[in-house]
Amino acid sequence: MCIELNIVPSFSTIKQHKDWSGKHCPSKILNDKRWNELVNGIVAEYGRLKGLPIHAAKPSTVTKPTPKPSAPSGNSIVDYLNAKGQDSSLAARKKLAEQYGIKGYTGTAAQNLQLLDKLKSGAKPAVKPATKPSPAYKGNSVVDYLNSLGRDSSLSARKRLAEQYGFKNYTGTAAQNLQLLDKLRSGKKPSKKINTNSLVDYLKITKQPSSFSARKKLAAKHGIKNYKGTANQNKQLLDILNK
Repeated sequence: MCIELNIVPSFSTIKQHKDWSGKHCPSKILNDKRWNELVNGIVAEYGRLKGLPIHAAKPSTVTKPTPKPSAPSGNSIVDYLNAKGQDSSLAARKKLAEQYGIKGYTGTAAQNLQLLDKLKSGAKPAVKPATKPSPAYKGNSVVDYLNSLGRDSSLSARKRLAEQYGFKNYTGTAAQNLQLLDKLRSGKKPSKKINTNSLVDYLKITKQPSSFSARKKLAAKHGIKNYKGTANQNKQLLDILNK
C-alpha cells in the first residue's frame, strides 16, 4: 500500500487509529507493545520491495525544552514583584515604600526605581518605630474628646455615659456636655449603679434583652415568682440588679 500511495514508511507516516480517533486501536498490538516491531516490519518490507538497504525506523520524539524560571530583570518594579510572587498593586508598593523610608510614595517613575533599587539590594526594611499616643484633647467638646479616644460620640452613646455617671435626663445640652466632659477627664470610673427608675431602661443601658420574656427569666432567676411585669415586680427586680 505504501508503494501504491507513494508513502515512505516511518514512525511519522504510519499512524495508529488511536492518533486520529482516540480509540485504543490496534488494541492487540498496543497491548502487546509491538507497535515499534510492526512499523519496523513495514519499513523492512518496503525496503525489500524497493531494493533499498534496510534500516530500522526510529520512533519520532519531540523533546520540549525545560522552561527556565523567569528571573526578574529590567527596571519595572511591578514586573520585579510579580516575578517574586508578591503583590504589585499601588497599595502594596506604597506599604513597601514606607517600610524602606520612601516618603510620599505615589508611584512615580523615580520612586519606583528607588524602591526597586532598595529591594534588589537585599536590604531589610527599617523597623517602624512605635507610634506615640496622641496628646489628650484639650478643647471643651465632649464629642471631639470621645472621637480623639476612638470612642462612640453619638447622642445615644453619650446618654448612656451620662446615666453611668449619674446624670438625669441627659439631652445633650452644652451644660450637660461640659459636665460629662469633666467627669470623663477626671479619670474616675462611672458608678456601677445606674441612675434610673425604669427596669427596661436599665436593661438597655447594660445591653441586656429587655423584652417581657427576658425580664420574666431574670425575675425567676432572682426568686421573683409569677412575674407579670407589674410596676412593683419591675421595681423589685431593678433593685436587685442595680445595686
